[in-house]
Formats: sequence, structure tokens, C-alpha cells
Amino acid sequence: MAPLPHPPAGCAWAPDTVWAWRPAFWDAPGVVPVRHPASGEEVAPGLKAFHDGAEGSLELGPGEPAGLRLTTGRASGTYASLVCDLPDAAARACTARSVVRLCAAARYDGADRIFGRINLRHGPNTVSQTRPAEVAGERLLAEFDLAYCALGHGDAEQIWVDLLIGEPGPATLHLTDLALSARHRLEF
Repeated sequence: MAPLPHPPAGCAWAPDTVWAWRPAFWDAPGVVPVRHPASGEEVAPGLKAFHDGAEGSLELGPGEPAGLRLTTGRASGTYASLVCDLPDAAARACTARSVVRLCAAARYDGADRIFGRINLRHGPNTVSQTRPAEVAGERLLAEFDLAYCALGHGDAEQIWVDLLIGEPGPATLHLTDLALSARHRLEF
């Protein structure tokens, strides 16, 4: 993995961080046009939106003052998700001793909770781990302990994470930065 990028505002890398990665979109944010993406549509380099709502129930547009904004409306299905694919090197670096942290400079306005979910594919199997995201001020944080994912060293072939709004009512997620990092879990 490359040298550690700067963490999002309000976040810090743990002292024992092994790797950190930020989607290319956040290194050179582009203008995000207002649109109603179809489920599975790439909305920015490395970012896809998924949902099961009616057409037009999910809106994506430019964030304030930068980044992107994801808005769900009433009766917008059972979930809305923003998915980020990580590089192959991140998948190869993940082991059962890894704790992966999703940290975002973000603001969330909604009655429903927001979750982080990590997904690891190894062979024909995909394992997932979902955690409630801690939202405090302008920061969103979720951590995943891969000891509970039945991984060996270098078993993961693909890794991706979701920011997931389950049972979405009217909600808005403003993202101005997002990065992932990993450290080894302490073992005694």
C-alpha cells in the first residue's frame, strides 16, 4: 500500500495503522451533477449507489460546501446504500487480525440509523459484517473486527464497504471526505 493519506477532518489514524486508503474521488473531487441514480449505478469514480426504492426516490448531488449529498425521500424502499470498492492490495492485506475503520467527514440528517458494512469475497464465499456508525458532529465512524469473518492471511480477494441507511425515510447524508484504514487487533 502507498504511504498513509491524510485522514478526513475530525479523524485520526491509530498509531499502529498498517494501511489507509481514500477513494480517488476525494483526492480530486469532481462536480457531482444532481441526478436520481439507478440501483448499482456508479455515481463517482469508485462509488456506487444501491437502493430498492421507486425510480427517483434517491437523489445524489453536490454536497455543501463540497463532496456529495445523498438524499432519500418518503417511501423510498427498505434501504439506500453508497458502496466503495477498495483496491486489491487492501483485500490482500486483510487478515483475521485486522480491524478496519471507515471514517468520514460527514453530516447525517435522518431519523433512521446509518450503518457501515464491510464485505469480503474469498473464493465463492462472501462474508459481511455490519456495525452501527457512530455519528458525532461532522464525523462518521464504523469499525470492523475481521476476527469474526473467518479469514486466513491473504484469503480475501475483494473488499468493499457500504454506508447503509436501513428503512430510509426522509434523510440526507452529506459526505465531504471518506477514508478507510486498518490496524492489527491486539492479542494477548
